Amino acid sequence: IHPHPPLNGTMRSRSAPLLLLALSACAVGGAHSFSVPPSAASASAREASRVSRRWFFPSPVADLVSPPSRANKDAERDELAQKLLAAAKKAGQVGVKASEESNAAVRSAADALAKLSDRNPARAELDGVHDLVYSAAPGGSSGAVGPLVGKVTQTFPDDTKFINAVRLGPVTIKLHAEREILDGSRIRVKFRETSVEILGAEVVRKEAKGAGVWKQLFVGRVKGEDGRTRLLRVMETPSLFVIEQVER
Repeated sequence: IHPHPPLNGTMRSRSAPLLLLALSACAVGGAHSFSVPPSAASASAREASRVSRRWFFPSPVADLVSPPSRANKDAERDELAQKLLAAAKKAGQVGVKASEESNAAVRSAADALAKLSDRNPARAELDGVHDLVYSAAPGGSSGAVGPLVGKVTQTFPDDTKFINAVRLGPVTIKLHAEREILDGSRIRVKFRETSVEILGAEVVRKEAKGAGVWKQLFVGRVKGEDGRTRLLRVMETPSLFVIEQVER
């Protein structure tokens, strides 16, 4: 998009010097008659033409101070995402077992990255399996089961259902839930059932209760320090969660 209104061909480029001369005559002469010697008129016309060209056509210098390119923004986002992932992994999956300083570093990095999220993060299309990197929540949602810490995943079989799972050796505990998009940043979550599997075979399934509204702070594809692209999500439940899906 051109930064200035389009010119009307030759007519404006020729009329601009004459218009500037007429305005100069009014400003200098006032109520008195004003005449321009031929030499002065020629010099004024050249100056007006120079001013006209400078006004209507963008300067090369203006191009140098244009807004940052998409590549620069992506690089900044990747850098902030890497800082968040590094802080989250240093704190560990279970935030309540980390130091106050470590948790504060994760929070600070998450807030910085949130400003560069994709638009309407709650409406992002999610599928497949996602891995928990960090959770500030107490209890089993962080994967903590007594002194043990299990592998936590979040799986999306369709647009409305998802499954939070904690795997501890041969045992997998699954929390089946549904989600509803409320707006561009929030989803409502309702828990439906809990199931237990041993070596992949379901042995228990019962009704689960509970609901909440989760705020999506950041959703976007970024590159990690390993050079691999991942879909990174940061949300509040209200506890802070950092979840990633690394592209295979």
